[in-house]
Amino acid sequence: MFEVALQAAIGAKIIARGMLRPLERMLPQNFMEAMLLEK
Repeated sequence: MFEVALQAAIGAKIIARGMLRPLERMLPQNFMEAMLLEK
């Protein structure tokens, strides 16, 4: 059970990273930094 959750979390992280890459190119760098600082 824990291993499945871990694999799902790793998969979600990879997908999120893949989705954020194009966004980082479209948006100015300071906008991404501002979003990260809010969390």
